[in-house]
Amino acid sequence: MREQLRDSSESPSAKYEKLLQQGIAVQKEYESLGERIGKLYDAGQDDEAEELSEESEQLKDSMSHLLSQRVELLRKIDKLRTIEDAFPRVKRQTKEEKKKVDAAALIKMFNAGEIGMDALREAGEQMKANAPEELSDEEMAAFAKARAQLALELGYDKASPEEGWFDIERKGINISMKHFAFPSDYGITGDDRISKIGVSVKKGKKTETAMHYDRGWDVACTDADVQREIDRAIAIFG
Repeated sequence: MREQLRDSSESPSAKYEKLLQQGIAVQKEYESLGERIGKLYDAGQDDEAEELSEESEQLKDSMSHLLSQRVELLRKIDKLRTIEDAFPRVKRQTKEEKKKVDAAALIKMFNAGEIGMDALREAGEQMKANAPEELSDEEMAAFAKARAQLALELGYDKASPEEGWFDIERKGINISMKHFAFPSDYGITGDDRISKIGVSVKKGKKTETAMHYDRGWDVACTDADVQREIDRAIAIFG
């Protein structure tokens, strides 16, 4: 009970820092495990590698979950202006507006005689109404320009105004995103607009890959300062 009381009084900033440290620890474990798995495959020990791969999948889930929590906190802490503020047309629906209908469960209920055709048809119409309407070509061009302007306002350099891939840079950290107008389950947090993201960091004359995500984790960031920048970018544009 005491632990719960202490947690409840913890500031949002303190919660974020705790989540960040947890995330970095998990991401280091993921990278280390990936190296072990690679060595096992190289040594022909496929069975052992497969067993560790299951553990790797669990770490990926933890990374995405912690990232989602940090992003939500950052939006509140920094009161960040987001892509939805810059271009309201792509604003995500509230939980009440997008009450999800489980199509498979509905069909099962229909086949079992638990609901009739009218109820099934009504649910189908609700699913259709909840789906976001695609942007027109003119809207997409305006969205890309608004996105680039937002990036410049928030301190990013080299913000690309073109559609599709979106590149930004801040504090020597370059972030390249496959960025969409509407959020989806394919997003890096499980509900955002970024399905692919590559992060590189300038270190002297060299540029090193700090993170890579392509609808799944490839390279995880192990530097807390770089991860803060990644979290910020996702909070704004995700």
